[in-house]
Amino acid sequence: MKKLNYVIGASLVLLLSGCTENRGKISINDTTKSIKISQAEVLALYARCAGCHGLDGKKRVFGKSGRIAGQSKSELIRKITGYQKGTFGGSLKGLMARQVEPLTPEQVNALAEYISKL
Repeated sequence: MKKLNYVIGASLVLLLSGCTENRGKISINDTTKSIKISQAEVLALYARCAGCHGLDGKKRVFGKSGRIAGQSKSELIRKITGYQKGTFGGSLKGLMARQVEPLTPEQVNALAEYISKL
């Protein structure tokens, strides 16, 4: 009986420790929900950006845009949502609006977090 209790206890510890692992996820928290965006999804989202901004985020699009690498997460969120709403951007506003329009707030948050670390 003691051996059975030990096995059950050890199994429970292993099971619960696996529940707390959050490898490869970016957590998006607000007051109502917590959504996990996988690293693979973030990389797929950034692949759309990399075509113009480069893999490292340092390419200037058509020699006009600033580099997205090195910007803060909050600044990137402000700009991306501004493009979505049509309240931000210069001559490339229309191009960027089409790129970011389908993004959910959770995707914008995860993408901005990723880019801010480039």
